[in-house]
Amino acid sequence: MSSNGSKPAKPDPLGFMTKLSPWVSVYRPTITPPPSSTAPRLIVLFAWMSAGSSAVAKYVRAYQDAYPTAQILLLRSSLMHFLSPPTTITPNIQPALPVIRSVVATSPQQSRPQILLHVFSNGGSAMLSKLRDAYGANFPAHVTIFDSCPGIKNFTTDMNAVTSGMSPLVKVVAYPFFSLLIVLYSICFIGREDSFAYYFRVHNEVTSEARRAYIYSDTDQIVNFHAVVKHATAAEEKGFHVRLEKFHGTKHVMHVRDDEERYWKIIRETWEG
Repeated sequence: MSSNGSKPAKPDPLGFMTKLSPWVSVYRPTITPPPSSTAPRLIVLFAWMSAGSSAVAKYVRAYQDAYPTAQILLLRSSLMHFLSPPTTITPNIQPALPVIRSVVATSPQQSRPQILLHVFSNGGSAMLSKLRDAYGANFPAHVTIFDSCPGIKNFTTDMNAVTSGMSPLVKVVAYPFFSLLIVLYSICFIGREDSFAYYFRVHNEVTSEARRAYIYSDTDQIVNFHAVVKHATAAEEKGFHVRLEKFHGTKHVMHVRDDEERYWKIIRETWEG
């Protein structure tokens, strides 16, 4: 306890990363990868909306252990990032672009992907789309892990998303307010593509992806598994190399807790192809 009687501040679980902006952080290892390395040179984590630092840090640490020579770029998100158009969010994403371009410029093996993208939930899905928009043409070759995403607009799952983490009493009180917001949002997009549909579509229009895996659950209350399967099926029909991995009884973005060995094996095998 400090001399004035106040409790000392808790250490930041992500304090080992360099913060480039309020929404972008990077970890740069001290180990240089050998030219013959088949590990990713850069791992980009797109965290779920309003993700806690402690929860995100567990994934960063696991990737450090799995690929000690890889840089790790973290993009966090809020509801603002999901709903706003790409041009509004571009300033928030700009600090990530030099990191990606530096990896591409110094890559010794241009013939295969050097970047692993791990996308969590609809918040991460939105940030991935906006990162591609900000990067511009010729987004580098990559492998993608879609974790609990992408989803589509649905009143029940949308309500579960915005009230996640609330106590039962607070949910009851907040229900009318959020119901109105969801209905107004739907009305605003009558006759045109909403944000959910946009992100759902553009992830199947990329040209530089080598392969992808979908990690999802049949009991996810925030992103319905039918939406994930629908997206994967459409991707496969378009010629994408797709791997579907269903977990049973797990919660949204918590599949690793069910079977950690299986979870990381899926990621490793998807990367290796």
